[in-house]
Amino acid sequence: MKKIGLTTTVPVEVLIAAGYTPIDLNNLFITSKDYSNYIDIAERDGFPKSMCAWIKGIYGACIENDIKEIIGVMEGDCSNTKALIEVLELKGIKVYPFSFPHSHKKEDVKKELNKFMDIFNVNAQEVEKIRIRLNKVRNLAKEIDKLTYVNNKANGFENHLYQVSLSDLNGNVDNFESELKNAILNIEKRKPINKKLRLGYLGVPPMTGDIYEFVENFNASFVYNEVQREFAFPRAIKLQIYMNSTMTTHIHMILSLEL
Repeated sequence: MKKIGLTTTVPVEVLIAAGYTPIDLNNLFITSKDYSNYIDIAERDGFPKSMCAWIKGIYGACIENDIKEIIGVMEGDCSNTKALIEVLELKGIKVYPFSFPHSHKKEDVKKELNKFMDIFNVNAQEVEKIRIRLNKVRNLAKEIDKLTYVNNKANGFENHLYQVSLSDLNGNVDNFESELKNAILNIEKRKPINKKLRLGYLGVPPMTGDIYEFVENFNASFVYNEVQREFAFPRAIKLQIYMNSTMTTHIHMILSLEL
């Protein structure tokens, strides 16, 4: 399968249905043993030292890992992403657009999803089949989340890592599913983590994962990761994609309130 880079989370079902392996450049950047090297690559190519380290890291990860195609989120992402995309295009990297509409209207989201499917020449039925498959994996990540904030058995870093990895399923759905199942079995056997202070991490996932281990030295632990948790769609019970009598794609989402 062909690799395609992601600058932020997008509907990966469409890409997988089209025969691509999605690669989250953010994860590629921060999980590197020498992630500062990616920043150095960007700065050698002209990015200023004062610019956002995330943007430089994404650029470096894309160049260093020979990613030839990416999804560029043109609306609803960091304002610096547009500049990043322009530079990558100058480097000969093919950019496919996607947007998260500022209007937040369902009909506008629907239009963007339809355009995205048209770009990759896939239909709603093909995408729905992949969505059902991926939801099984997302449910496993939700279980690890519960093992964190309810059972106190999974630690903050595990909660962070397994949920943030849902953006690209670590490049292999089957392998990632097996990894999650094994993690759940191991975590369930543990005794609960007994820390006095239960913490929540809000905002962009950390660039340095050792923050989770650091706070444990102060009798504290992270039990909630705001952004990472959203990658598992914790409040989405049903997302049905179907074709109506006029063959127009409709997206219906039923939400429930959940921690």
